[in-house]
Amino acid sequence: MSKALSIVDLVNRFHRIREERLSYQRKADLLKKEQDNIELELLSRLGPEPVYATEAPYKALKVPIRNIIVNSWDTLGSHICDVGPTELVLLEQRISKTGVRTRWESGEMIPGVTWQDAFNLSYTKA
Repeated sequence: MSKALSIVDLVNRFHRIREERLSYQRKADLLKKEQDNIELELLSRLGPEPVYATEAPYKALKVPIRNIIVNSWDTLGSHICDVGPTELVLLEQRISKTGVRTRWESGEMIPGVTWQDAFNLSYTKA
């Protein structure tokens, strides 16, 4: 923008750019929804093994993950009060995955917390 635009011109330009950006965002949201649906379909159709390569130019990988689930915030809260706030506690109502994994790997179970095995999809060019 080499010359100074009037306030009206700036508002109009702002509006046009905003509408164009929102249009792209709506398209991106629709594509993301379709991608998510395809991912769910792939995860349900890939075999039970953690990694499954296809014969297409890309490999689809079924990557095991472990989601941390707090079964009882009251029980966990009591535990945190007993041991003091550590790396488990964040300011949101969630706990640190790294802190939980570190304790689980050392054999310490945390009251009120369990896990759920799941899979993420990853793909690469073959």
